[in-house]
Amino acid sequence: MAASIESEENPGTHHVRPHWVEGHWCDGDGDTDVNLTEQQGGGYERTNPDGNPGNNLA
Repeated sequence: MAASIESEENPGTHHVRPHWVEGHWCDGDGDTDVNLTEQQGGGYERTNPDGNPGNNLA
């Protein structure tokens, strides 16, 4: 499971740190040739789960 922290800048969201999922590095940059660490700017914002798909980030 990915480590995440509640976002202070965007209430209702959390920051997901870069992590491995099923053999893939998820760092939020969309480039599978570059694996960014947290220190390199990797990670991404995600809405907190609340059962309402209408308020999720695009």
